[in-house]
Amino acid sequence: MRSISCFLGLILIILTGCPYESSVPLGDACKSVVDPALLGTWVIPASGRVRDTLVFLKFNDHEYYIEDASTGRNGPPIVNRARGFVTTLEGMNFLNFIELTDSAKYFFFKYRMTNDRMVIWSPSDDFIKQEFGSEAEIVRFFRQNMERDGFFESPDTARRLSGIHK
Repeated sequence: MRSISCFLGLILIILTGCPYESSVPLGDACKSVVDPALLGTWVIPASGRVRDTLVFLKFNDHEYYIEDASTGRNGPPIVNRARGFVTTLEGMNFLNFIELTDSAKYFFFKYRMTNDRMVIWSPSDDFIKQEFGSEAEIVRFFRQNMERDGFFESPDTARRLSGIHK
């Protein structure tokens, strides 16, 4: 497993493995619009007493401030903070996350909303083996491959815990 903390990858590490990370995003945050349906608190239950709680707050007209609190069987929650924005490719919504640390790595999660549920897929680092030098390169790769078997890890479902925060 990679040595970084894999922000929001904690969710998927518990369930699938470390998500793909990139030095370039899938889009431009300035061109993104905050999806009000994402705002609020979400929980992803896992085995035993382990779970992740995600809080999405509006940071500005284009980005979210996100906290991920992972609780385990023992000890206090581990809290990670990030900023994020949505990019749409071929009708699919992707969350672009970057940790609020000195890390310059982006993580991506395809998502689909249904009422108070959010289904989340992570691109597989087993499928994507290369590093991309530009947004155009990674977008082209995603468009050419995201329908292929193995591109995404198995999905997970988050459930809304609280109402929308504005």
